[in-house]
Amino acid sequence: MQLSLGPATRVTATDGLRFTERDGKTLAVAPGTAGWAVTDDAPTLGLLRRLDREHPLPLGEIEPDVPRDAVMALFRRGLLALDDSVGESANRWS
Repeated sequence: MQLSLGPATRVTATDGLRFTERDGKTLAVAPGTAGWAVTDDAPTLGLLRRLDREHPLPLGEIEPDVPRDAVMALFRRGLLALDDSVGESANRWS
C-alpha cells in the first residue's frame, strides 16, 4: 500500500484503544485490529489517548511532537488509520 503523507493527512485511531500501565510503560491495544505497542514516550501516549475515529487530527498538527516515523510505526502496527487506510497488523488475519 502506497500512502502519500502530508500535513493534511487525517490521523485517527483504528478503534477504541485500550491502555494498561505497568512499570512505567504503557501497553496500547486496538482490539479490532489486534494491533498493539508498548511505549513510555509521553507525546506518543498523549496522541494515542486523544485520538478517536470521529475526530481525525491532521498530521501537520501532530508533528513535531510525534515524529512522522513514529506515526508510521503506529500505523503499521494497526493502532492508527491514515486517511481511513489501516496498517498491516489489521490485515494480517484476512
